[in-house]
Amino acid sequence: LQISLRPDDSELLYNKAICYMKLGRAEAALPDLEKAIHIDQKDKYYKLRTAIVESLKQKEARELVAEARKLAGSQSPADQERAAQVLTELLQLDPENEWAKAEFARLSGGPAGPADGAAGQDDKKRAGGDAAAAVVKAAKKAWTYFTGHLAAVVVILVVLIVFRSPLASAITKRYLPHPVLSGKFPRFSLSEILLMLNAERHTGVLSVKGESCRGKVYFENGEPCHSSVGKLDGTDALVHLLNNTATGFFDFSDGAIPLNRTIDMPLSIILIEHSKGPTPGPGSKTKNKADRGDGGHDRQKPKSRMKELLDSKMSK
Repeated sequence: LQISLRPDDSELLYNKAICYMKLGRAEAALPDLEKAIHIDQKDKYYKLRTAIVESLKQKEARELVAEARKLAGSQSPADQERAAQVLTELLQLDPENEWAKAEFARLSGGPAGPADGAAGQDDKKRAGGDAAAAVVKAAKKAWTYFTGHLAAVVVILVVLIVFRSPLASAITKRYLPHPVLSGKFPRFSLSEILLMLNAERHTGVLSVKGESCRGKVYFENGEPCHSSVGKLDGTDALVHLLNNTATGFFDFSDGAIPLNRTIDMPLSIILIEHSKGPTPGPGSKTKNKADRGDGGHDRQKPKSRMKELLDSKMSK
């Protein structure tokens, strides 16, 4: 739950990986730890990753040993062949495994001795020849692929050169979305954020991650043009966000425009309607000035700068 609210907190991801390790689920711990390392390169993260990798290797080695023991006891030629393959994988993973060495020598035929050494040398020579042939074959294939796709390679090089230029960087910053504003509630209210974006005539998307709801509000030249919260969209979604974002986080990315537009009402009108709240019913009672106990005079609290901006927008 905490990670869903703070997905970039590396310490939470690290602690989650430790929990998985203690549960014996090292393969589940590795993705969270990799995310933590991507966010913050701490020594303890790398040490835990080394322990996870070692644990996974040991687990794989145990599984290979169990499979090799089962196959080695069979008299089937197919099982014997598979046992040799499993032992090869086991020796690549754990070269110092004495049982795997002895079992592989037994399956290969002949006792371990000088003959085995000569056979090993022959095997090495054959392996070296096979490796050289594989390298030559790969080089020929790469050359054929390169010459067959020379035009594509040239285009890629041109694109790389162009997009490394200052002009391309300026265009990318102008048209591609990038975070320009972020914060949390209730330090700023959603109304204040909306008015700030409206006053600066921003175009982009405001992502709201409240504790009770999550949604997005798209702006075009400072005016909301689309909003979505779950199955709600349009003005209903925006009003729902205004009513349910007392706490949480927000961030605004500049430049994003939605495919569909569901809001055609100015922000000032939406905020005016929202500020009115529900209309009192005929049976509702209101206190008069004498009942308020303040001598019939309303007490005015000093307005903040953002409140003054909100009132001025509503008056227009």
